[in-house]
Amino acid sequence: MFAQPDNAPVLAYLGATPGDRFVVGDPSPFDEGGTIFARWSRAIPDACRCTLGTTNLLVHEQSGRVFAFHTGRFTIAIRSGVVDGRVRGVTADGGVDLRPLGPGWELYDREDDEDDGGDAFVRAHELAGG
Repeated sequence: MFAQPDNAPVLAYLGATPGDRFVVGDPSPFDEGGTIFARWSRAIPDACRCTLGTTNLLVHEQSGRVFAFHTGRFTIAIRSGVVDGRVRGVTADGGVDLRPLGPGWELYDREDDEDDGGDAFVRAHELAGG
């Protein structure tokens, strides 16, 4: 993940360092927000899923680009490619500002999608592979 230059702002935002241990797989069943994140992104290949402590990430299996993450209790960010997407808002974790991630990121809200999130995550996965 650290070799992919597009990930630098995301990993810095999350406070990740090259020595951190990323674990491939689904979030803990005790992580309510992570469980919802996994359900909404269920159309994404399992090989894309990993965790870093209490942060859950989706990383494209070929490009290594992070294209979505869940952190805190219920903050979900997605690399949608939308340049002027919603980057600031309030989640169950309080005020969130994704501007440090750069263009193309936005706060994800289930209301953004009609099918429980699947389409937005599939689009983000496709964009991350390019």
